[in-house]
Amino acid sequence: MLRQGAAPFMTFPPLEAYFMSKMSLKNVQKQKKKAKRTIPRPAQSRIQGNTAGVRTRLKKLAGQARAKKASA
Repeated sequence: MLRQGAAPFMTFPPLEAYFMSKMSLKNVQKQKKKAKRTIPRPAQSRIQGNTAGVRTRLKKLAGQARAKKASA
């Protein structure tokens, strides 16, 4: 197999040879171990993001919720 622009005497193995399969047994086992280590968290009700505007809004809502809880 010749790559574009390569000299005829330079041959390379296919690109798949350089990367491990995504679903190899080793990778599946690694993903399972990682999944087992995760901290249980409640599912997100919506994707909130990490932009300045979203962070400001969440901070404001958290403050309002804290004040509401304190007054109750």
